[in-house]
Amino acid sequence: MGAQEAQSSLSWSGPYPFYLGLTLLVELLLVLVLARQRWPLLVCLLVNCLTHPLAFFAVLQGASIWWIEILVLGVETAGYALLVPWSWRRAFLVALVCNGVTTGMSWIV
Repeated sequence: MGAQEAQSSLSWSGPYPFYLGLTLLVELLLVLVLARQRWPLLVCLLVNCLTHPLAFFAVLQGASIWWIEILVLGVETAGYALLVPWSWRRAFLVALVCNGVTTGMSWIV
């Protein structure tokens, strides 16, 4: 399925809650493993509930998934760096792993 076909099959009323739930589950588990603390889980939940709907809306509007993911990576890195607080390097690496895995999954699911 091409990117344009994938975009046309997305809708708010369809599988969006499933995609959000799957993203949250996977990223929360990854943050738990990578952080070895519980506090970052709240930040993970917060940044994903902010970025996921915005990214999904942008995809529905035809925006490039790669530009969206770069922006999401920036927002989530800032969230982890400012709210956990972690170093910017650690925040970037955690956000990169989490978004890399869930973006990769989006091509499979």
